[in-house]
Amino acid sequence: MDGQKTAWPYIKGYKFNRLFLKNFAYVFILVTLPLLLVLSLNYSKFQNVVNNRIMDTNEELLQKNAVVTDNTIEGLLDTLDKMSRQEAVVDAVQTLETDTAYHKTVAEVVKLIETHAMSNNFVTSTYIYSDVNDMLIDSSGAQHIDQVWEIGKWYDLYKHEPMFYPYILVNQTDSIFVCQPIWSAKGQRSGLLVLDVELQKLRDLLESQDTSQHGIFFITDISGQTIYCNEQDYAKWDEARCREYESDIAGSEIGQTRIVEAHGNRIVSVMESVHKSWRYAYVTQMPDYKEENAVVRGFLLSGVIVGVVSSIIVAYLITVLTYRPVKKIISVIQNPQLHWDETEASKPSNELLYITSNILADRAENEEPPENLEERIRALRQAQFRALQFQIDPHFLYNTLETIKWNAVEEIGLGNKTSKMLTKVARLYRMGLENDDVIITLKEEIEFLKLYIEIVGIRFGDSITFHWNIDESLYDCTLIKMCLQPIVENAIQHGLRPKNYRGNITISAYYKEECLYISVEDDGQSINQKDLDALNKKLKTGAGFEENKVGLRNVNERIKLIYGKNYGVSIHSNGPENETETEASVRVVLTFPCRNFNRSEETK
Repeated sequence: MDGQKTAWPYIKGYKFNRLFLKNFAYVFILVTLPLLLVLSLNYSKFQNVVNNRIMDTNEELLQKNAVVTDNTIEGLLDTLDKMSRQEAVVDAVQTLETDTAYHKTVAEVVKLIETHAMSNNFVTSTYIYSDVNDMLIDSSGAQHIDQVWEIGKWYDLYKHEPMFYPYILVNQTDSIFVCQPIWSAKGQRSGLLVLDVELQKLRDLLESQDTSQHGIFFITDISGQTIYCNEQDYAKWDEARCREYESDIAGSEIGQTRIVEAHGNRIVSVMESVHKSWRYAYVTQMPDYKEENAVVRGFLLSGVIVGVVSSIIVAYLITVLTYRPVKKIISVIQNPQLHWDETEASKPSNELLYITSNILADRAENEEPPENLEERIRALRQAQFRALQFQIDPHFLYNTLETIKWNAVEEIGLGNKTSKMLTKVARLYRMGLENDDVIITLKEEIEFLKLYIEIVGIRFGDSITFHWNIDESLYDCTLIKMCLQPIVENAIQHGLRPKNYRGNITISAYYKEECLYISVEDDGQSINQKDLDALNKKLKTGAGFEENKVGLRNVNERIKLIYGKNYGVSIHSNGPENETETEASVRVVLTFPCRNFNRSEETK
């Protein structure tokens, strides 16, 4: 194959689409799905914030309308109060005999009515009723109440349920009555002053104040009947619709705002008038706040879109970056005869190409026959699949992101454990990606492992204690990259998890007989001798591993592929002899040839 060709033909030949979907599923489930879960939790919070802001706005609009209305009606009540204090009005109301003197007083009262009517264009009629003589005075004069052919609703209410404070009543669809009792000098109720107010003029005043916006403003009397509504076509509403609104208003507590879901998520705010004899209400449909709701929905939708698109991009990049270095090794596997004449090992930038280079270099030095090379290539095919699996689906990625997922659900906000862990995971991957070398120094591997331990510390706190027993004189010794982290992770998951993730892990390194030994020991659950012998046999032969031993198996086989069968992983245990003893430990030992590695010649 031409070395200048792209990796795309190789990717297509090795079922790129299936692996791309697999990578996409990993990224989406482990990263995007937890983030979407966080977004959904935030969505409900943002929705509540928006609803509270909408209800606050509804209350503000109600207060603005109420203030304008109170000021207007207060002006009418001031008019009533001034008239009730006029000497002519008091005399006309408290006079028992309706003689000539009485009618002279009535003439003065009529002039007062006309004067006040000229100064207040809201008022269409003014009525003064006397409890003493049962006379009703208006702009046309005085008549006995029995002779008045049309008496307003105020009279029946006043006679059956006498009010001792100002109140408002519905007259017709186009006017209301504003009423105020008249008191004698001795503090006795002696009559009633009534102003018939035209609703259209009141509506014009309120609308001129620009307070209604897109809601409906109501004034209701103490019985719950609508006195005023700023909707021009309110009179044309059907009875059922009117009852709906009046029911929503009557069911709301004074001074509070609520959302009525039964009628299309109406927002209802209710408050009392200054005189507490009528109520104000402001009703808004939730769909009227389209912009506010659109912001919240757009937040969630954009999060979903960004999450899915990001998952696709990341999955594609993982697949491409994984298969790009495989191009050479696939060529060796498919056409080994084309590479038998290559005597100079290529300069690898990843583990698979490093293995390929070593195979070719070893063949050149030992002049192995083609059949031996074929046998090693068969072994390389198996190692290729496992190494790819380790690159794409490492256990530590799953467990780390699983931790991030649950912390993200439990804690939302800046500066929490989730954000700290994300920062350290980013550093962890940056350390792995910035250095493409297969062989690194022990010092670099320890730095990588300590960053992983910091992430573990965020999750488990002080429940797991790490101890270090490594002499700095060994820091320049070399080993394969990222071999200690899976072993430490294995100790946590299989050793300390049965003890609720509590215990100690000791990392040690020592030199003996030209070999570098690194051990990871935990005081968690022990392994009986029978299982221990079986596990060490599997490590020696490389066969028979269970699915949950991927990390241990991969580290062992990578060491053997690169350094030979004399090196690898072994496991030791000093478990308790019987159930009464509690001390136990499992020690995993990694063996490497101890030599300083010339980075400039072999890994660059």
